[in-house]
Amino acid sequence: MKATLIVRYCISIVIIFLLHTMLHATTFEMQITPGDALTAVGLDFYDYEAASQRLTEYPNLFARKNGEVIPTGLAMANVLGYPNGRAMIGQFPHFELGIAAGASTYQLFRYRDFNIDNPEIPGGGVNGGIHFGTGIDNQMDIMFKIFVLGSFYVYDREFDQSVTHDTTVDREYNLKVTDNSIYSFGVKTRYNILRPQPRSWFSLGGVNVNLAFDYMSARFAAKGNYTTTKTVDLTIPLMMGDPIPTEMVAHVSGSTAIQWHFFSVTPEVITYFNILYALNVYTGFALSINRGAITFESDARGTIRNTAAINDPSNSLITLVPANSTIASAILHTDTSMTPKVLLPRYILGFELDFALVKLTLEASAVLTSPTESFTAQVGVRTEI
Repeated sequence: MKATLIVRYCISIVIIFLLHTMLHATTFEMQITPGDALTAVGLDFYDYEAASQRLTEYPNLFARKNGEVIPTGLAMANVLGYPNGRAMIGQFPHFELGIAAGASTYQLFRYRDFNIDNPEIPGGGVNGGIHFGTGIDNQMDIMFKIFVLGSFYVYDREFDQSVTHDTTVDREYNLKVTDNSIYSFGVKTRYNILRPQPRSWFSLGGVNVNLAFDYMSARFAAKGNYTTTKTVDLTIPLMMGDPIPTEMVAHVSGSTAIQWHFFSVTPEVITYFNILYALNVYTGFALSINRGAITFESDARGTIRNTAAINDPSNSLITLVPANSTIASAILHTDTSMTPKVLLPRYILGFELDFALVKLTLEASAVLTSPTESFTAQVGVRTEI
């Protein structure tokens, strides 16, 4: 294995670690340092900059292909959390209280064309929590949603794994989560412009103009180590003879953080119907106006060392490179952000089984610009008195 390939191998290990712990970023700052031990015996690292560029082509392509899609999927999830199948809660002190959970996907079928030259993936997200509301007067009400998952929630945050081949451990992972925080808040006001008709086998439940303000932020951080052992054929230009089989150990340590914040303003026009007394159906249109970003930060350091001494092929008594010498090292830093699509027009359709005290809700929406592949779905249970 020539010197340039050794450097590529070292850099590859660094990148593999990052790809296991974070999504790809658009900017890679890389510094590679060749080891003095091999430089002294004639190895030339003249093309390490070209090797670095080739290795970072795929992560940069991934980010360019998905720079808008990933945050847009999260922004779609931001508006979920308070489905309600009735046009009005009723004048104060009437209220409603419930829980809901939902998921979103943006450009779902992009995965069909995924390959090394076109690494496109769908965007998506999840959201939910508690929602509650109260009537203000006979034409207006207000609802709130909240979901908080902070670092106070403790679970087994460390992940260790070893991969063996021929009874020898050749890969080891250690990953520890250092932060997991999600915050989601929202408020929606609803104004009834067309009053509900008396309930019957089929009746108009009312027409509303709604306005929602939603905010979501999250941060996930982790640190860890990756170690791998591999035997390579090392070629030393100044020495004659066949390549030297050499066992190399690569070790990478690093940290990464993924965080996002999104703010959405969503006006809606929704029409409600009552069917067979116990089924509420509602449908209409919404336009979400989104701002915010998802940010990736990561730092990693990798080294590759020889486990045994490298001797002269023509004279095994002469040690060319002592054991545990640094063959090469690399430092990698990333820091970038991606922003969502600003305008997302959606069509909404919901169903609610309306019992006396418990109401079960299923709601879906589709983005009008790509309705068959960009949509949300949420379920909820609530009570209204």
